Amino acid sequence: GVPDPETRKSALQSLVRVARSIGVVPGGTTPAGTVSLTTDMVRQVFDTLIHCLEDYAIDKRGDVGSWIRAVAIESLEDMCKIAVEGSAGIPQHFAAEKGEEQFCIVPQKERIPFLDQEVAKNVEAATMAGQPYKKYPLCPSYGKTFFDAEMCRRVLLALLRQLGEKLDAIRSAAGRVLQNLLCLRHPRIPFVPQRYKLMHSLLMSRSSGDDNDAVNWAVPSVTFPRLVSCLDIYCDATGKILFYGIIAGLVISVGGLTEGVVKSSSSALLKWCAEKKKKGDKEKHIVMLRSSLLHLFNKHKKDNRVILPLLDTLHLLFSHGVFDQMPPPKDKPSDEEQQIVANNLSSFYTDITSATIYEMKGCHSVKKLSAIARLLADLLQFCTKAMEAMLELLGHAYPIVRKVAAHELYMRLLEDDGTLFSRSGEATAENRDVVSDLLLYTHWDGELEGDAHNAAAAGVCETRNELARMFDVKLSEKTVQGTAAATKGKGGIKKDKFESYSSLVRDAGR
Repeated sequence: GVPDPETRKSALQSLVRVARSIGVVPGGTTPAGTVSLTTDMVRQVFDTLIHCLEDYAIDKRGDVGSWIRAVAIESLEDMCKIAVEGSAGIPQHFAAEKGEEQFCIVPQKERIPFLDQEVAKNVEAATMAGQPYKKYPLCPSYGKTFFDAEMCRRVLLALLRQLGEKLDAIRSAAGRVLQNLLCLRHPRIPFVPQRYKLMHSLLMSRSSGDDNDAVNWAVPSVTFPRLVSCLDIYCDATGKILFYGIIAGLVISVGGLTEGVVKSSSSALLKWCAEKKKKGDKEKHIVMLRSSLLHLFNKHKKDNRVILPLLDTLHLLFSHGVFDQMPPPKDKPSDEEQQIVANNLSSFYTDITSATIYEMKGCHSVKKLSAIARLLADLLQFCTKAMEAMLELLGHAYPIVRKVAAHELYMRLLEDDGTLFSRSGEATAENRDVVSDLLLYTHWDGELEGDAHNAAAAGVCETRNELARMFDVKLSEKTVQGTAAATKGKGGIKKDKFESYSSLVRDAGR
């Protein structure tokens, strides 16, 4: 795409303006001498708008990609109206619907011409083929549609995701468009899954265009509780993609930097998790949450825009016990069911640890490495691979990373209920004080390699290796060699002791 954000924004505005000017012909049949959008053209415009919602470009002016996303959100409303108005085959809903089910009827003036055409076509085909006329089908084709259930799902997914993001302007635009589409009557936007449950969760009135029903979606304390309540609607196999979209947007806000956004989104998500754990419900909601977070890890590998807030979100959830083993429900499950739940939970711990270690490899961002250290500390009691990764961070080239890793490991040992000290090795409960002293009194921002002529001046690596021995963790040869290589240059010449820190300063942009 074009690197200039103003050009991309103007191009998107022009595209939708042209689509609005040309329009579509109901039924898809264009009269001679006129021009209209085809089904493929409409789909391409929708694809472009949804693709533009992935524009997160940043330059010295800030998040310039948000300019494009805001235009794309507003344009989705226009395109939905255009596509639905031009689809003769889409049924129109009754104006007043009392229940949750959506009853519909096709207007008679639109139905009769198609019935006549369909009957004549079938009779003519049967006559030409010399075969008896078959019974007229109950559901004839009423013409082309420019808007279907799949397109509605994609639009709803995009809007729900943007509604959970960190920028006030984007949330405001997404919430306003979503409210307009849900409450619109002429034309009625069809195919919205669980329309009335969604409207109820977002606390919208079913009347449209009333200023008293307006919601200030830019306010975090207003938006996030409403959005999180929507997770209950789509917590099943058919709605899991929308559940994932909500979580994907929330993660960016929970792991963000703006205090108001972080506080509101975090409290809303934690409150929802606490309610689900309290009710039990055989972990259905929490399982969906685990699956969505893991899917985010796999989809956005090495993408710091998503991975960094995801690490912070996982740390928040782990620190509040969201992913701890829940007590069995009142209706006691069988031993086999309990074993399946335990295996799924163990697999989740292993997968999250592996994904975190993958992000750690080759990473030079102090902020990201610090977030990784915090999450690995949460995983120590669940996965043995986390301890090996923590010990690797204790020998990192950046002093501040070593200090953060040592602090997190020390705090985890203080809170440990015996899990870490029940493993093989010398790090037993009796040696808890020895391990704690090594972590507490070692100068982790000191030299990696100690003084060979002074046994008392042990380096960071010697202490790290001693901890590995006590925890019975065998460090890989690559880890040990990588630590040694960090202190030496070409030909085995020792590097300047301040070089790693100067690299840190360069990385921090100072």
